[in-house]
Amino acid sequence: MALTPLTHKRLASVVPASNAINDLLDAIASALQATTYYDGTSRTPGSGDAWSVTLEVNTDTVALKCRPPLGGSVDDLAIVLAGVASGSYSPSFISSDTFAVDNILGGVFRNVPGSPTYNGWDNSSPYTGADFTGYAKVVASDSFTINYIIVIESSETLAVIFKNSANSVHLFHAGAILEAAQTNEGESNGRLYGLFSTGGGNTLGITMHTNGVTSNGSLYGHLATNGSIKSVTLDPQTAGNSTQLNFSVPLSGSYPISTSRLAGKLGSQIGWPIHCVDNTASTANFIGVVRQVYRVSDQIGFPVFREGSTDRMYIVSSSANSTNDAIGFGA
Repeated sequence: MALTPLTHKRLASVVPASNAINDLLDAIASALQATTYYDGTSRTPGSGDAWSVTLEVNTDTVALKCRPPLGGSVDDLAIVLAGVASGSYSPSFISSDTFAVDNILGGVFRNVPGSPTYNGWDNSSPYTGADFTGYAKVVASDSFTINYIIVIESSETLAVIFKNSANSVHLFHAGAILEAAQTNEGESNGRLYGLFSTGGGNTLGITMHTNGVTSNGSLYGHLATNGSIKSVTLDPQTAGNSTQLNFSVPLSGSYPISTSRLAGKLGSQIGWPIHCVDNTASTANFIGVVRQVYRVSDQIGFPVFREGSTDRMYIVSSSANSTNDAIGFGA
């Protein structure tokens, strides 16, 4: 089943008021409340490709309830980003991650009812009746000082990028992020709902394309230890379960991934698809392709690739001060 390609759009970068967890959440909310994109073009939250956000506030902001444009193809999807500076909580986590203060947490929901009952971010079932991946740790604010945050959205996915003072990068990418090989291997709509997180204490590796899939710093990898990289989908058409994923390198042998092979002969930028396999199966079966996110040649920071005056790709590099492995979100 071939899905309609996603069109990503980049929002303006936001500088948080401080590194306090509530200020980081407020900064993400500010990005998602914007009425223009990074280039000044119009944006209406909840319409077109634009997500909407509702804040959960208990004195300070403790969670963001993010929904895709209603009336679109994934009305049953929600993403919650949460975190607190103090207290003890027991929300549901992806296996091996555990609660800690001063950590942004992110989780994905499927089968969210049309008029959902929301029970609070720390409830074992934040949305009544919805399936939940459980939370992954996204970034530990007590050890990672964030300079600015960039949000990249499509009608079905969200990516949140955190850059610190040392120019390292955390990435959280969530929503209907994978296209299944065929309909009966995904949801009935051909999608797989899930998330990728670099983990609370880890960043994108400068060699993320060739790191082992269970190494912190790899891309769309998974490591079953607390705070490490996480890649999961909700098991399609099976209520409540999650399936972990791993990144699979499609180039091998005489032609491994290298900077030169992800750029054209005259300097064109080649977007190489990212394939994922099921790490829970002994055969590591192929399960899907990351939708309109590509490996590209080594880059620095977060440039926009254009063809003339038309945006073609939004780059997320593993470093903002040196040229290293990068990915591109197709515009």
